[in-house]
Formats: sequence, structure tokens, C-alpha cells
Amino acid sequence: MSITTTALPLTGDHDLAERYDTAIDRLLRYHPDVIGQMIFLAQQPDFPMGQVLNAYLSLSSTDLPDVRRARAATANLAGAYLNDREQAHFLSINYGCRINCFFIINLTMNRIRNVRPTALSAILIQPASFAVVRPAVESALGT
Repeated sequence: MSITTTALPLTGDHDLAERYDTAIDRLLRYHPDVIGQMIFLAQQPDFPMGQVLNAYLSLSSTDLPDVRRARAATANLAGAYLNDREQAHFLSINYGCRINCFFIINLTMNRIRNVRPTALSAILIQPASFAVVRPAVESALGT
């Protein structure tokens, strides 16, 4: 069964949206090809979700160069036209980059998922370990 995001609003060419679907499909299967897909999509200037995917995957790493890559992706999004969904992702990764905390991104993504239950990336980027630390994060944020 293939997962599709084409029902969700995306800015950019239809072919890039299909390639994004492929990248998400690879990510769900922990297929190493997701990296090649992400790199290609991140190089597309008129496809914000490529930068979003780049940032999320980069922030899921613990390597400092990957945090810099996430910050660069966020900077690319800062000047781009973004629809509401893309803007929500931008705010989440921008905040996560500033504090270098992927758990905060997960908290934000959970809020996006509550508003838009079909937002695949919000459902996808929820590591099991986050359930353990979520109460502490929410308490620290006063939410």
C-alpha cells in the first residue's frame, strides 16, 4: 500500500508533489533512498516541502552539521511563499532550529496533527520516546 499526500495542499509542481510522496513512502519504510529523494527535493527552489523534509530529517540527527543543514533549509523557507500548512511546518522547524530541540518540534507537530488529522508528516514524526518526555516538555512550555 502506498501512502499519498496529494490530497494535502502543497506549493509547487505536481511532479515534485509526486516525488515528495515517494520520499514520504521511503521514510515510512526506513528506506535509505529517502536521503536521495530529500536532497533532490531540497534543491527545488519552488517546492517548500522539500526544505521542510530536509529540515525535519536533519533535525532528527544528532550530528552538528545536520543542525546547520536544518537551519539553512529554514532560512530558505523564510523568504518563500508558503501556504498555511507549509507556514505551520516552517514555524515548527524554525523554533526547533533555534533551540536545537527535536522534542519541541514533535510537540508542535502534535498540535498540527490535532488540527489537521491527515497531515502525514505530523503523524510520522512522533518517535515513541517522545511519549515519555512529552509531559515534561509541555510543563516547561506551560501548555
